[in-house]
Amino acid sequence: MRLKTIIDSPNSNSYLETLKIQDSYYNDRVEMLEEARRLFQSGVKLSEMSKAERGIFLGKNSNKTNTYGFDVNLFGAPGGNGEVKRIISSNFASLDEFFSDIPRHGPISQEDYSRLTDLFKSSVIHAGCNKVPFVLFTRLLAITRPDTFVTSAASALDEITKALGVTQIKNDFQRYWEVLLLQLHKRPIFNSQVGDASSNLLAMIDGVIWEEEIANDGITATNQILYGPPGTGKTYHTIEVAVKAVEPTFTWENRDELKAEYDRLVGEKRIRFVTFHQSYGYEEFVEGLKAETTAEGQITYKVKDGIFKSICDSASISELHTDESINTNGRVWKLSIEGAHKNASKKYCLENSLAAIGWGATGDLSLTKRNDYFNGLGKNNQNSLNYFSQHMEEGDLVVCIDSKTSIEAIGVISDEYQYAENGLPSRQDFCHQLPVNWFSKGFSVDFKELNDNKQFNLPTCYPLSRLSVPDVLNHLKAKGVNLESQQAVVSEEQSYALVIDEINRGNISKIFGELITLIEPCKRKGTEEELSLTLPYSGKPFTVPSNLHIIGTMNTADRSLAMMDTALRRRFDFVEMMPKPCLFENKTVHGINLTMLLETINKRIEVLYDREHMLGHSFLFPVFNALSSDKEISAFSELQSAFKNKIIPLLEEYFYEDWNKIRLVLGDNQKENENLQFVREKQIKYKELFGGSYQSNDYGQQESCYELALFSDEVWLTPAAYLGIYSQCKEASDSSESE
Repeated sequence: MRLKTIIDSPNSNSYLETLKIQDSYYNDRVEMLEEARRLFQSGVKLSEMSKAERGIFLGKNSNKTNTYGFDVNLFGAPGGNGEVKRIISSNFASLDEFFSDIPRHGPISQEDYSRLTDLFKSSVIHAGCNKVPFVLFTRLLAITRPDTFVTSAASALDEITKALGVTQIKNDFQRYWEVLLLQLHKRPIFNSQVGDASSNLLAMIDGVIWEEEIANDGITATNQILYGPPGTGKTYHTIEVAVKAVEPTFTWENRDELKAEYDRLVGEKRIRFVTFHQSYGYEEFVEGLKAETTAEGQITYKVKDGIFKSICDSASISELHTDESINTNGRVWKLSIEGAHKNASKKYCLENSLAAIGWGATGDLSLTKRNDYFNGLGKNNQNSLNYFSQHMEEGDLVVCIDSKTSIEAIGVISDEYQYAENGLPSRQDFCHQLPVNWFSKGFSVDFKELNDNKQFNLPTCYPLSRLSVPDVLNHLKAKGVNLESQQAVVSEEQSYALVIDEINRGNISKIFGELITLIEPCKRKGTEEELSLTLPYSGKPFTVPSNLHIIGTMNTADRSLAMMDTALRRRFDFVEMMPKPCLFENKTVHGINLTMLLETINKRIEVLYDREHMLGHSFLFPVFNALSSDKEISAFSELQSAFKNKIIPLLEEYFYEDWNKIRLVLGDNQKENENLQFVREKQIKYKELFGGSYQSNDYGQQESCYELALFSDEVWLTPAAYLGIYSQCKEASDSSESE
């Protein structure tokens, strides 16, 4: 969601709800500001605070190791490292007067702000600074008075000024107040809160800017992987990431609009999707050999492009700014118009956007029946006529030859086959015609090397199966041929995205092969360190274009991030996606708090296993959606289904059927009433099984076992059983706090 939409929220409630969804560190920011407020209102001086406490206000540079459970740098680094170090070396005493003079409550006037500006400047100069660290200034104000100020860290002000439609602020103290803050204070969501020192509304914008910068980094980051536990929305989120990468200017109001744009881009093949698995290989991904049977029954092997080479070819064509009517995945056809030599028929066709061949006595070949004249022709001539009338399609490329190895014109088929009874002015028998936009002509370029060192064959018309559309266009560009004639509809360079789901499940070295180096941004086509490799099957040079984004998803529960191929780790930016129980907004179904339920389960999994195997929020989203539609009965049914069909089976997989640990995760060990336990402990009566003389301790057998309640058991229909997963933990926490 765009920052402008957030700032223009109609009321504070919708604004906060948006922040909770958009900012994955929302709760941490609130906790930090609350702790800062306590310290600020107590009147303690900066110089009297502990290092951890000062770190909240001054940031990471003043507090390398803090005692808090959140990152003290949430509102940006304080900036000006050299200057800040000088402030630190002065024991912060120089800032005491400035810090103490910040109003503890009420509106801050222009006079107040001017006084604070002067005090800060004199304070840092007194500390021996040569420059005034503007970011530190705004950070201190944003954390002490989050109702009035915003931080300028990480170029946040640039994003806000864009959203407000005002000129950039940079490090201008006065414009920060007059142009930016006063504009923000007029917004309905902030207006009533400005002056209330307990309000966090204004400063909390930083979280959204930070999240959007990550998303924007995802756009500019050519290679990125979204990773996290199952159910955290990685695949779901790739739709947004892919659309932003391919169409960065596209905006949307809801998920339906985003999905419609995604579907459009998929339809245009600018976004393509593939899933890696253990048997997936180089041949499917890059290129391989495909067996085909000829008309004579002979088996031949042809090189077939994989999805990666195909999308690279399409992206590279986009960089050429060629005719947008070209089908980048179409075929390339060789055509001889009355021979390779110069002739009137060829001249007429090239000047009148036509392709034409003879044998007009066959009649209209769009009809199914063939006459005796056609049947009496040789095989090569029949094939040429069938190719021309039946197989050449709109968007395919046509190359007109001027010798056995070179071409003199290239065009794109613009309409369907037609039979013209009068033929051409120079040849009345050239009745078989195709509309072709000859967008580049009047050159002579040799194609023998590109055509596997083969000459063009004798038939008048046939497909050049060794050549792809990108091969031809890139070859012509390399030879200096202008592909942007006045007839061509020139389009802007377009971006492409390849989404690789479950990227960690494939054998990376087997799939990428030697191309793993080429995907690095600095090795892409057009860069100073551009690399080109020769493909093993086709023997053609290959580079990866700069306008192709590779977006992967990785389930950390399937394979640990630490086990990832090192070559892949070095070439991708990793974006972590963790469970967000806060998205459930503490909604309850039959008294069961969804937020607390998921938080408790995940805390236990983290202790018993690790954080990479937590449960994502998507497992319970059907429950939340049903509650949002005021269907509590349906919501409870969805909760039962989630536990039976998703959560319990996943826990079995995690703990290899160690039911004691599963029992701990579900809190069954704390439920006194056995009827509320999903996993129940049963005593093993060894003597009844093996006789009175049997001594179980001699063999180390456990004296109890565990069993999962049948899905027909009443426990799955009992709300108290789900409530008991976290209620005992909550009571213990409440008791600890009261002590």
